[in-house]
Amino acid sequence: MTWEEIKSLRQEGHDIASHTMNHYDLSKLPLQGVEYEVAQSKQCLLDQGINPKSFTYPFNGGSDEPSVINTVANYYDLARTGTGPLAHLSCNDNCATNKYSIMGWSHDAEKKNNAYNDQQMLERFIKVVNSQSKYNTHNKFNAVPILIWHKIDNTLEEYSTSIDLFEAEMRYLYENGFTVLTMADLVYDDASKYLKIGNKNDDAHPPILNNQNDFAARVTDVEKDNNTPSTEEESDIASKEDVEPEGEDATAQEDHNTINNWKEKTELTPKSQSDFDDIGEQKDETENEIPPVILQFLDEP
Repeated sequence: MTWEEIKSLRQEGHDIASHTMNHYDLSKLPLQGVEYEVAQSKQCLLDQGINPKSFTYPFNGGSDEPSVINTVANYYDLARTGTGPLAHLSCNDNCATNKYSIMGWSHDAEKKNNAYNDQQMLERFIKVVNSQSKYNTHNKFNAVPILIWHKIDNTLEEYSTSIDLFEAEMRYLYENGFTVLTMADLVYDDASKYLKIGNKNDDAHPPILNNQNDFAARVTDVEKDNNTPSTEEESDIASKEDVEPEGEDATAQEDHNTINNWKEKTELTPKSQSDFDDIGEQKDETENEIPPVILQFLDEP
């Protein structure tokens, strides 16, 4: 991407995050190398008039190492790693929230690792974005999915999401009342040690609500899966069942037709909430229930 393209995305409301200078695994670098990758990548963006709030670990490397986290903390407010379906903002007794190890879901990595076609990925996507419901109430959000895509095109590359699939996923969010947020909408509360969705009184941008029960988040950023080599563009999605495509061309055409059928008939919404991780269990469909949240990441150079 060019700087002009990045600035254009920022003007459209995307959040531009830092992802190091060379996409090295920070857990394999000496401390001096970590300092350069983390600090210089921020300075590079500052030189273009962009002040990044958040950082993303290449290959998730170093996101659990104190020395790396301390270096990141010197330059950024938040940092994201992967890969899991939900980022838990607050917990009761069994987990701690670290603002420099926020969990994201690598959409394309899961698609690649499980050889899913577009139809399976769409079904998995719907399952993941709705999985937050059992953790959230009408006025309190405890978990959100942070979604990561690396490349949106029709190249059929490993870390690429087809345009048809991406459009179908966005249509699902739109038609089901989700609101897209960015990492800049997350605020860390020092007193409780929890993350929260910001409001007008916080330092984060306030979320725009389409529905009191639905949230999603979008960030311009790059992430790689721990088991994947470095590429210029990446993306991550979750999947449903193991299916081996018989051929790239045949699979691409089949997925194109399937997604188009869904967009015309909108029949790929869950038949029941219980189809997806027992989300519908003990659910009375009152206003206390909240659908899942999504964080969305796109590529930067």
